[in-house]
Amino acid sequence: MKIDLCLLFHCWLSQRESWRRYKIPPTWAVGCLVMRFLGHWVRAGGLEIHCPTDVIVECTGPAGSRANFRVVATNTLGIPIVSATCNPPSGSLFKIGTTPVKCTAQDSRGNTSSCVFNVSVRDTQAPVISVPSPIEISCAPAGGQRVDFAVTARDNCDTQVVVLCDPPSGGVFPVGVTTVHCQTRDGSGNAANRIFTVRLRADTVPPVLTVPADFAVDCESIQGRKVDFSASAFDECDGAVKVACTPPSGSIFSIGTHRVIGRAVDKAGNGVSKFFLVTVNPDTTPPSLEVPTDVSVNCTSPNGAVVDFSVKATDNCGLAPKITFTKLPGSLFPIGTTQITCIATDAAGNQVVRSFPVTVRGGCEADCLAIHCPTIIEVALDTGAKAQVFFTATATNLCRAEAVPVYCKPGSGFHFPVGVTTVQCAATNRGNVKKCSFTVTVRDSIPPKLVVPSGLVAECQGFDLQASGAATVNYIVKATDNSGLAPQISCNPSSGSSFKVGTHTVICIATDSSGNTATNTFPITVKSGPKCEVDVQQPPELAPDNWGFELGLLG
Repeated sequence: MKIDLCLLFHCWLSQRESWRRYKIPPTWAVGCLVMRFLGHWVRAGGLEIHCPTDVIVECTGPAGSRANFRVVATNTLGIPIVSATCNPPSGSLFKIGTTPVKCTAQDSRGNTSSCVFNVSVRDTQAPVISVPSPIEISCAPAGGQRVDFAVTARDNCDTQVVVLCDPPSGGVFPVGVTTVHCQTRDGSGNAANRIFTVRLRADTVPPVLTVPADFAVDCESIQGRKVDFSASAFDECDGAVKVACTPPSGSIFSIGTHRVIGRAVDKAGNGVSKFFLVTVNPDTTPPSLEVPTDVSVNCTSPNGAVVDFSVKATDNCGLAPKITFTKLPGSLFPIGTTQITCIATDAAGNQVVRSFPVTVRGGCEADCLAIHCPTIIEVALDTGAKAQVFFTATATNLCRAEAVPVYCKPGSGFHFPVGVTTVQCAATNRGNVKKCSFTVTVRDSIPPKLVVPSGLVAECQGFDLQASGAATVNYIVKATDNSGLAPQISCNPSSGSSFKVGTHTVICIATDSSGNTATNTFPITVKSGPKCEVDVQQPPELAPDNWGFELGLLG
């Protein structure tokens, strides 16, 4: 048991006046002190709290790290413990460095007990550097080239860690192998280092050249033929590379075998060459011969017909082949079927043979007869009602080369009326009849001739229903037409109309059968006459015999 000296001193201070006033013996004073100490110990209830030793944890992030710990509070007298708390509590986030933690326990009687310990958060882990795998660069220029790369670092506590590399990214690296050293340091001074290599290889590899395999072609002419081919080259540094061939594609190769050399050079000067053989064969191919499948015609005479046909021959070496026939085109072929054989021979003596039939159909007398009518005939009517038209229709026996008479209805020289008339013609020869037809159109475009009076004068014959003086006038108008047919005449006012006193114009129109018209006018004048005068009777008082009296002239 530990004796609290402060408690003893308090007991002595509080009781010393009583000791002096009442003259209490020292033994009693000692007993008082003992009783007071025991009473305080009993009041504390034996409460004890035990803190851990200082806690050390590793940083887990920029904010520090969480720390967990345990404190134990006990009471030897069995008094219940109400609480045991720490500040900061267990599980709190502690920043990097040392943080004191105070823990306090309290029992049900209000007694407390405290202890203190430290929580230290430290950073002892070095950053982690991530570097590229070894960098391999082909096709580098002789003077080196710029190389870019990315290096990163991460740290358990610092969010931003700067990595420095030597040589740096973006620098010009020489041809060969260069070791890049990278290092970094976090805020706690922990350092890390990594290295990687950069290898630049110069372009020393020539392109890959691809040329055709040896091949042969047939000639196109006696000079040989034009030959086309293609060659290609690819370089791992430059990509596609131009290929130069000697002789070039598209050249004329003569008959025989020729070596073609292809060469490709990349930008670094690495070159490669290959060759292949081109053979132009002599002409061993027969010509191409095109003939009709069959030729069929009608006979033009009892002996048959002259038949023309065409064939076409070409040769792979250009020269036109020579063609021979068992019967030439344009020959007279007999009635029936004749087999024609054609042979085409080229300059090298290669031949091709083709055959086809020529058929001349018999019974050709009807086909021999040909008739020909005029085209449409149009004439203008001159005089009379009809126009005389002459024409010629012919017929021939083509097989016998003889003329055949033609009969037409109406015949040539017929007087055709105005309008359209169809002429039918026929020819008969050796029991065969051929017909044809055409039209004759007679057009009348001449207007009729209209004769009217030069002018008429009539005397008024009385009064009409409107009490106007008028006269009925009759006149004669005549019209003639070149067709001989009488035209239709209409006048306004018409003959026999009533004309008032004065001068009037009569308009007359004559229309022929073809619709042609003629117009003429003439005047009609109606003069006043006795039948149109009015007799006015004067009143007696106004008679001349009474004028003097009425006027006061008589005495």
